[in-house]
Amino acid sequence: MIRCKPLLGTFIEIQIDFESDSPKDKKKLNLESVIAAAFREIERVDYLMSIFEPRSDISIINQTVSLLNKPSLEIHPWTFEVLQTAKYLHEITKGAFDCGVGHVLSRWGLRPHMEEFSHLLGNYSIANIELEGNHSIRIHHPVLLDLGGIAKGYAVDRAINLLKSYGVENAIVNAGGDLRILGSVPRKILLRQLGEKTELIDFGKLSNIAVASSSSLIRDESAVVQSKHLINPYQQIPIIGEKVFTVTAKSCMLADALTKALAVDQNPSADYFEILDAKGYLVQRNADNSKVYLV
Repeated sequence: MIRCKPLLGTFIEIQIDFESDSPKDKKKLNLESVIAAAFREIERVDYLMSIFEPRSDISIINQTVSLLNKPSLEIHPWTFEVLQTAKYLHEITKGAFDCGVGHVLSRWGLRPHMEEFSHLLGNYSIANIELEGNHSIRIHHPVLLDLGGIAKGYAVDRAINLLKSYGVENAIVNAGGDLRILGSVPRKILLRQLGEKTELIDFGKLSNIAVASSSSLIRDESAVVQSKHLINPYQQIPIIGEKVFTVTAKSCMLADALTKALAVDQNPSADYFEILDAKGYLVQRNADNSKVYLV
């Protein structure tokens, strides 16, 4: 059974496969209700972490940039978990992953609703946020967070964990290219390479793993154009090019976030991949544009 729903700025597809399960197990589950519950997990992540939701945890954190005295803020445990991972990734990647890039995105016209706060930011980084007990944080310097580079993967993980809690053994949750495979059944993975003609690259068959991809190329109506949504936090400029940055990891949250670090460092052999039991791939064309290959 497959169901699709627009969420997180993309289309979320949830597929439950019962080919390897017994008919008895299938009867125990109301598949529609299980998938609906998985979508609610994703909707909850969107509500808590979207910069476009004025009541989200992230919006409340970002609004404190206009305050002189930065209070300690209690946030939802899910948001705290994502920020905890984001801070660890910021440290282990030596700043290549940094979700405190909101004001840079605003400068490039991607977050216009943040412009009123951008002038207050002399230094931006998730390092400005301290994690405290009871799921609270303290902001030591104004920062505009944008969890778009990690929250989608976290939402996929929440959905997969929900499916597992209902006894589902084989499933796929795909959030616009950030996906996680549940179960030992090998699944064929295709990567989309944009160009004059959209190509689907055979990435192989995988099981029990998460895969995420990021690219600076997007399709705008009929044309393929360079997007500015991938930001180099060191230089505070967009990452321009035609490579696809792909990561496999045990969790989709890690895979999603590490595609951004890979886009910055462009080094699939970076130490943090081995530390996190993940793998990075650069998907690009030969110089003569004749063949797409993996590095």
